[in-house]
Amino acid sequence: MFNIKKRAFTLSEILIALVILGVVAMVTIPRTINNSQAKANVLKLKRSYTVIQDAVKIASVRSDYTFADVTALLHNDDNPALRNLQDVLSTALDAPSKAYTEDDAYTGKGEPLSYGNASTQYIPQLGDYNGTASIAAENDLVFTGRNNVLYIIKPKTSMAEGCTANRPCIMYIDINGANKGPNDLVMCTSGTNAIGTLPENANDEYLEPEACTVDESGLTDVYPFFLYDTEVRPATSAVVSVLER
Repeated sequence: MFNIKKRAFTLSEILIALVILGVVAMVTIPRTINNSQAKANVLKLKRSYTVIQDAVKIASVRSDYTFADVTALLHNDDNPALRNLQDVLSTALDAPSKAYTEDDAYTGKGEPLSYGNASTQYIPQLGDYNGTASIAAENDLVFTGRNNVLYIIKPKTSMAEGCTANRPCIMYIDINGANKGPNDLVMCTSGTNAIGTLPENANDEYLEPEACTVDESGLTDVYPFFLYDTEVRPATSAVVSVLER
């Protein structure tokens, strides 16, 4: 009969195998967690975008006017008939609203949108952030949606002009609220974080920003949009890139 000797693994071989498995786990587990979180953030943004799009459509029907007709951002008790964004959106968006007062809650990174002067017809443009400006400032209109989502709408230089295609209002969607960071604006990880091309007059079409690339490392929690007439559109190429994922 053959004498077959069974050879067991030595302690050193087992330790080497455990080390290799540990290294593999250290590399793959965080990446898997990050990918899962990134997918969850994208899904939350898309859902929030759908919610505000539907609310805008419903609001214009119920109020019998569009956001191009609004003349103020906030409700005014002295003039309850005033066409303002707070009242019209409150009829359609199942979320409490308020005038924002905690203007120090947003100290992240990014390039917020700001309005130009009269020579540029108050067209929004990418601002210079440098970590000092605030995404949300005092007296902005803020709706608190489900799962801590914030819809932050900023007053225009002249709200009497309404929110029109060539002079839209600026809105930020914060998918996880002010109290949970990083409170950074989404930026392109490659390509140019360009602002959406705005028409020269209300009869021209709104052109979407050119695409850029936003990978998992660039996904954050604050996304800028334009609000006008009965439309909500991505304001920067970075937002378009995320919504197309």
